[in-house]
Amino acid sequence: MMDVQVTYFVKKGVRGQFLSELYQSGVVDSIRAEKGCLRYEYYKSYENADMVLLLEKWETPEMQKEHMHQPHMKKLADIKGKYVQDTKIKLYD
Repeated sequence: MMDVQVTYFVKKGVRGQFLSELYQSGVVDSIRAEKGCLRYEYYKSYENADMVLLLEKWETPEMQKEHMHQPHMKKLADIKGKYVQDTKIKLYD
């Protein structure tokens, strides 16, 4: 198994718009439907209004790597480009 922790630091005041667009675009549903995806959940920070935590769990590291090359990841990158100013990623296997 492979766990991924992604911390997004969004531009000031746009966290709600960022999350809304992710869900409305269908990106989240597409990722959750991928083979090997066991968990894909976003969390809002209570203490930092401009931070979002994403927790992912994949059956294998190979499936997580394959996920990064799916067509909907381009749409995710476009959305992130509008709202996100910094990203921190931690991988656990």
